[in-house]
Amino acid sequence: MSKCYHIIGCGTIGYPLSERLMSMYPDMNIHLWDDDNVEEDNIIFPKQYLGTPKVDAVKDILLYYARKESSINIHNQKCTNSDLRIFKNDFKINCIDQKKKFNLKTNLSVSYDGPFINISDGHIKNYINNVPQYYP
Repeated sequence: MSKCYHIIGCGTIGYPLSERLMSMYPDMNIHLWDDDNVEEDNIIFPKQYLGTPKVDAVKDILLYYARKESSINIHNQKCTNSDLRIFKNDFKINCIDQKKKFNLKTNLSVSYDGPFINISDGHIKNYINNVPQYYP
C-alpha cells in the first residue's frame, strides 16, 4: 500500500476529498471517521444512501475506485486524541464542516506526532510535529 490517510468527517468536504484521493491512489489505505448518517440536507450524496452511516456510504462509493490492495477502514464514531495517537505517523485531514457537531479546538489537540491538516470551516492549518503551518 502506498499512502495512509485518515479523513475525519465524511460530509461535504470529506466525501469528495476521499473520493478524489482514492481515484488518484487506488491502492491506498484510508480510514474514514464520522458518527453521522446521511440526511436529506447532505445533497452531495446519492439519494440511495439516505439514513445510512456516512462512513458506510463513502466506503461503498470508494469501492468503485479501489484496487484489491487498498484498505478502506470505517470508524462510525468521532475521532479522539487517543485515536490520533494510535495512528500518529499517518496523514490526518480534518474535514468536519459543522462547528455545532464538533469543535476541533476543544475536542482534538495536536499533541501528537505526524502530519495533520485542518480544512474544516474554510480554515486551512497544517500541523507537522506539533508546529502549525498557516495557509491563506
